[in-house]
Amino acid sequence: MNHKDIITRINLLENPNNVTVDILRDDLIHPFISGNKFRKLKYNLQEFETSQSDGILTFGGAFSNHIHATAYAGKLHDIKTIGYIRTDTIDLNNPTLKDASNWGMELIPIDRTNYKRRFDEYFLAELQLKHKNFYILPEGGSNDLSIKGTSEIIPNYHSYDYICSALGSGGTIAGILNSSQTHQTIEAYSSLKVAVLPKETKELIEGLKISSDRLQYFPETNFKGYGKYNDQLFEFCNNFFATYGIPLDWIYTGKMCYSILQKIKAGDYPANSKILIYHSGGLQGNRGIEYRLKKQIFNY
Repeated sequence: MNHKDIITRINLLENPNNVTVDILRDDLIHPFISGNKFRKLKYNLQEFETSQSDGILTFGGAFSNHIHATAYAGKLHDIKTIGYIRTDTIDLNNPTLKDASNWGMELIPIDRTNYKRRFDEYFLAELQLKHKNFYILPEGGSNDLSIKGTSEIIPNYHSYDYICSALGSGGTIAGILNSSQTHQTIEAYSSLKVAVLPKETKELIEGLKISSDRLQYFPETNFKGYGKYNDQLFEFCNNFFATYGIPLDWIYTGKMCYSILQKIKAGDYPANSKILIYHSGGLQGNRGIEYRLKKQIFNY
């Protein structure tokens, strides 16, 4: 899987400190294996091929970008896939799960109590017994091999002072930190409202054996946390697209860009700083909120 990086510069009306803002458009890597999912799956798919496993088993929510991308990768490479979905019942009218099922993924519902065990070694051992010779991929695809892939996001972008990325399961921010330069500050915009860096992300970074002093963590505070929304968020995403021609998703990149633009407007970045925003894709998730609310929300 090869691609060419696309950088889009956005010119802001309210920019008191004259910062430069570029967006790395990983949403354009692939129509279905988009953004950081492309990066995370790259070396996991290679490892799968050498492991001689019978298929890939993974986890995700009902509107998961990771589930969607893994299902398509399975179709593309003729790999059996199983998705354990955090839900009581599999709703095949849900556009994410409908696609995954049509692409051949076996969808298995799992309640929230058992889903919390998805990182537990004993639970994973049980699944390995049940699904013999399946390659188990963590939720969000975040493991050492995914970090190898996400470490390829920014190695050539040394001129930037700040690298900004949304934070989900942690594999993307770990890879960006791993390949960044010592003069660069890495800003992680969490999809969660928790005040500290999540445990799984900390463990991924600690496994790299590098300093995390340059990592700045920002919990989600504008829209009350993961999966929360209001009309202001949807209006921001639509206005951003109308102004810059760049679509955002409402879970990750929309909330991140809202926060960054508020900081720029307030003059929080030093004068003449250069900022690179990583667009991690995930646009298919916008269909999920439109499905839940039964109306069109996004004008792209």
